[in-house]
Amino acid sequence: MIIVADVHVVLAKFAKVSVGPASGNQVARILRAGEVVPQGVPEGDLDRLVKRKIIRKLTAAQAKKLVGEKQEPATEPESAGEQSSGESSGESDGDGKADRKK
Repeated sequence: MIIVADVHVVLAKFAKVSVGPASGNQVARILRAGEVVPQGVPEGDLDRLVKRKIIRKLTAAQAKKLVGEKQEPATEPESAGEQSSGESSGESDGDGKADRKK
């Protein structure tokens, strides 16, 4: 990931932004804490969200450091053999219908 410009990161639990031109069709995006605000959000909206401390502006150097910290080595997933037998999980019995308790 190459970061060359300033980016905005969500600080609040959730943030709603509109992506697209002010005179055209805009698409609403719901972002979670820590996600990067996508390109295409009007500058006025970004400034308003920064003032309300919903998002934070990061320089390219800060963004690179943040991305470097988030990249951790992948952990091994648990093996499939350790899962339960699925008696109450609603697994199919092969005829396309899930088992249901009566």
